Amino acid sequence: MNTYQTLTLSNGQILKLTLNLKRLLLLKNNHSGLYREANKIITKGPEDIFDMVKLVYTAYLCALESGVSEIEEDAFLDLISNDFGVADITAIVNDLIQPKKK
Repeated sequence: MNTYQTLTLSNGQILKLTLNLKRLLLLKNNHSGLYREANKIITKGPEDIFDMVKLVYTAYLCALESGVSEIEEDAFLDLISNDFGVADITAIVNDLIQPKKK
């Protein structure tokens, strides 16, 4: 099963996304606050669009290769807000939380 997706930002940058367990554990160790927020959203479901964007950002950090500089969350929000609507973000989050078996 492929647990990675790609996301193209408004500046043309292509990012990998994942919420696989190993990567979430690494995130828990390196970004514990974000992990706690994301875990709550994953287990209880998103309350609004900002929860879904938080999950997309979390998935980006989970997929980020070591040694690569991360995009700050505010900058990330700027880079996806122009090109993605609620339906697009919802579809991305659904695919991240429940990846399709291939």
